[in-house]
Amino acid sequence: LSRVVVQTTRYLLLVSTSHSSHCIQTAKGLACCTSLRVLTLSRSSLCSFLLFLLHDFDNRTMCKNQTKPAARHSTPRLLLASLDSFSHDGKNGPPLPIEMITTCLIVVAALVTIEYNLSQFLELMQHFHPLLKDPTNRGILARHVGVDAFSCFVVAALGWKARHINQDMVDAVLRGKKSMPIAFENRVFKYYPEAMRISLFFFAYQIKNTYDTIIWNDGPEFIAHHILTLATAWGALFPGTCHYYAMFYFGVSEISTGVLCLLANFDDIHGVKGLADAFPAGKMVLGGVFAVLFVVCRVLMW
Repeated sequence: LSRVVVQTTRYLLLVSTSHSSHCIQTAKGLACCTSLRVLTLSRSSLCSFLLFLLHDFDNRTMCKNQTKPAARHSTPRLLLASLDSFSHDGKNGPPLPIEMITTCLIVVAALVTIEYNLSQFLELMQHFHPLLKDPTNRGILARHVGVDAFSCFVVAALGWKARHINQDMVDAVLRGKKSMPIAFENRVFKYYPEAMRISLFFFAYQIKNTYDTIIWNDGPEFIAHHILTLATAWGALFPGTCHYYAMFYFGVSEISTGVLCLLANFDDIHGVKGLADAFPAGKMVLGGVFAVLFVVCRVLMW
């Protein structure tokens, strides 16, 4: 309605430039409505001034209607999963802290659910081998397979999916190209949604891993290791630094850790006692795969 009034008034003012009496009446009426003391202005000056006011009002109205951004999310999201969700309101910045907290809690709850369901499945399969009849053995297998190995393989897959971010480093090392980005701009302070997603999932896994370490009495060295890992992941989340390196150190390199978690099941102290004697070939295969991945990821690439 305001647009119609503005356009109609403008038309009347343009027409009134050739009709003095009509222009004066229109100008006086608008001057009274806006409380402007322009009665002493000449006819042409008054019409020009009113046209300027109408044009300015029209521009402000159009800009207000066209440039007002629509809120992308009226309420915080409970779960961050896609890369778009790790950019707050479409900007190249981290999501809201409450969104990260709820996502972390959901991931931990999902790991607990997977561990429980796997333990129940092993209970149903206990007639396949005598070792599965012991509930402690089933709990160890459910922990190392359903939580530890699964989580490591997930973050490794996410890191591999984001490997294009570190392609310049690969080109510099293997091909001798001078393609490394500036350290303080891209390698330390630049925000990467891929790195934030990996760091958040890795942090949630370490919460569950630290809890399991205490419950299963793995030892103080394991507890200290997990606490330091939590602190490192926290630094990647808040304030969010060194994202460039998170794709490898929180992601790709964890593939060797995932195999190590599977291999830990064959350990008589931290795994299922007697499993190595029951399946010696399985232990040998996993040991060989871990050795290769460890040398590649933790020695050469590290």
